[in-house]
Amino acid sequence: MKTRMNTKKFDIRVLNSSKDKSIKQILIENRRIQDVEKFFNPDMMYLHDVGSVSGIFESAKLVLEHIRLGSKIFIHGDYDVDGICSTAILWSFLYRYHKANVVPIIPDRFVDGYGLSENTVQKMIDGGASLIITVDCGVKDVEIISKYSSKVDFIITDHHKMIQADLLDQYKESEVIKIGQNLIPSKAKAVVHPKLYNTDLEICGAFVAWDLCRAINELKPGVDMDQYLDLVALATVCDLMPIVGDNRIIVKKGLEQCRKTTNAGIRAICEVAKINLEEIDVYHLAFVIGPIINASGRIENAMVALRLLCTLDLVAAKSLAIKLNNLNKIRQGLTLKYFREAEMKLHQDQNKVKFVYGDDWPEGIVGLIASRIAEKYRCPAIVGSLKKGQVKASARSLEGIDILELIRRSSSYLIKFGGHALAAGLMIDEKKIEPFLDNVNKEFEKLNYKIDENQQILVDTELKLDDVDFKLFEDVSQFAPFGYGNPQPQFLVRNIPKPTEYQKMGENHFKTKLHYSTPLDILGFDLIEDLEMAGEVLDLVFTLEKNQKAEGKRLVLKLKALQTACN
Repeated sequence: MKTRMNTKKFDIRVLNSSKDKSIKQILIENRRIQDVEKFFNPDMMYLHDVGSVSGIFESAKLVLEHIRLGSKIFIHGDYDVDGICSTAILWSFLYRYHKANVVPIIPDRFVDGYGLSENTVQKMIDGGASLIITVDCGVKDVEIISKYSSKVDFIITDHHKMIQADLLDQYKESEVIKIGQNLIPSKAKAVVHPKLYNTDLEICGAFVAWDLCRAINELKPGVDMDQYLDLVALATVCDLMPIVGDNRIIVKKGLEQCRKTTNAGIRAICEVAKINLEEIDVYHLAFVIGPIINASGRIENAMVALRLLCTLDLVAAKSLAIKLNNLNKIRQGLTLKYFREAEMKLHQDQNKVKFVYGDDWPEGIVGLIASRIAEKYRCPAIVGSLKKGQVKASARSLEGIDILELIRRSSSYLIKFGGHALAAGLMIDEKKIEPFLDNVNKEFEKLNYKIDENQQILVDTELKLDDVDFKLFEDVSQFAPFGYGNPQPQFLVRNIPKPTEYQKMGENHFKTKLHYSTPLDILGFDLIEDLEMAGEVLDLVFTLEKNQKAEGKRLVLKLKALQTACN
């Protein structure tokens, strides 16, 4: 019988091959950590001065003045985790501690779309709004702000990319103000944005909203602002902010707050999802709690998730958490169903940038499908839902390929678009998709973007399995919390005999054990096919974790890749 050899090959790049440096020193060098003391001892005293954020005290004073006058204030958020957490923080702070007449509103993804809309603004004005505060949105909504600014005051708090100054000729002179290379709405009473004056502060919308609360608290002290760190940390992780600098401090302190949280909603989600609060970490925020909160806006209306994070009633919180958890299960099923449909439509598609859509595909999950396609096929992907001749789509890309720039260069075909380098959204008439996609792929070639068929995997260093012990785990743990910008250390071991016994889990997972100087549990998610097709000697790439539930505690090698040994 012939040995089956796996066809998948990885380009494994070892970042540091030093044999005379400690693991800790290698990881410090690989992450280019400059201030070692600040990195290993993140403290709130290192946070940026709240006054360094543009428009923050101007906004704080205006909010307090509206509260003093008894004005009705609306907080306009967004339907993702960041937008929901932003809204919950600001509403709770103003309502509970400043007795403000304040109403939160989250737009309906399927009716209103992202940001301020005619529908939501008119509803707030009809509801008696004197002040509208946006959180996690609004900085690009120039026309709507200009149209309604005579009827209501606007404070814009946002962290998304602003309108670029080279688009000045597309706006009325009275609608925008040019500051550096950015345009902001001139009719807003204040704009709070961490990057307005070209600072390097890369923070999420909830962090900006929390900063506004901090500024108000400096003008009128008395509130313990640390109580909101659980929500700021959750939003920071789920919005893929780099876990360095201020974000590292917030996530580390936010996880500590999560473990003792008084937020009924967070506690209820953890109970329903069977998360031990004492052991909560970034993984739970990103892959358990975040998706449960997001499911609300993807399947129904995000106001359900907002109510969960705002309620003080433990019974109500449990009921809402169960509902969201059920919605998330529905979302998982829909994502799998439409991903399979998308794959069938993509059969024999040779484009570098792929575009697939279907009649009435759920708008709330097209971004998730695009992410799966981008990851599986190693290419930028655009996935959309067709309704009444128009396609509303989400795009996802790979590191080093700016999907927003590709879309911008083809924007003459579009109704509207926006986003970031790795994630964007667009709307297009169905009849224009073919020329649009053709142009996107031409621009792909012009920009000399390349897609490496062999997926590159960066590992921190190469080890022997006898080096894997609890001392290594403790050294690695000092670099937590991990996330975007501070990835969990990955290691390579070569020439490991293929396990002859392993247990299958689900469709494509497995677990087994290895016995070296320290007993090791091995987990391979989505790797059973790779294992079965591999040769008899393997190279393994893994991250290191600890199985808290195992008797006596055991180390776990969570495999990120495996292939037939290269030497």
